Amino acid sequence: PIAADGRVFITSRNGFVIVLEDGPKLKILSKNDMDEEILATPSIADGRLFTYDKKGSELVMLPAWPRSDEQRSQLKRNSATR
Repeated sequence: PIAADGRVFITSRNGFVIVLEDGPKLKILSKNDMDEEILATPSIADGRLFTYDKKGSELVMLPAWPRSDEQRSQLKRNSATR
């Protein structure tokens, strides 16, 4: 996991990025399905969360609050062209 801006980001091997509120009680802010196996610890720079999938392709999420399926699809398309 990695923490920033009052949030804790957890990536899972099954391709989910779970965002928790940094606080005394468990509060899930979002669960983002990246449709790719994630094997690396994420890093944060310039307000963006960076991680890599099994193939080594860069996956970028910004910002990390709940988003629609269309926004996630657009983000993945943008990341694929990098």
